[in-house]
Amino acid sequence: MPHDDGYVLIQKLRAAERECAQPRLPAIALTTYVSAADRDQALASGYDLHLAKPVALGYLIRAVGKVSQSRDLLSPSPLTESDKPKKSA
Repeated sequence: MPHDDGYVLIQKLRAAERECAQPRLPAIALTTYVSAADRDQALASGYDLHLAKPVALGYLIRAVGKVSQSRDLLSPSPLTESDKPKKSA
């Protein structure tokens, strides 16, 4: 996106959803920005979930399932500890 970033994109999408009375489209920020402030900014901008790259395929699949099945998409749907990938021994 030459002029905007993902934060601007999701803000525009959320504004269009409100203006057109459209249902909320689930959105996941998949990024290399991994600080707590980055996560907070992504969620405040309108993303439902913030994932740091690289992400394991199974974790990504669970995350997509979680946001797509959420009944209340007006608020973020964070993953729980049980959703996080398990460390290998």
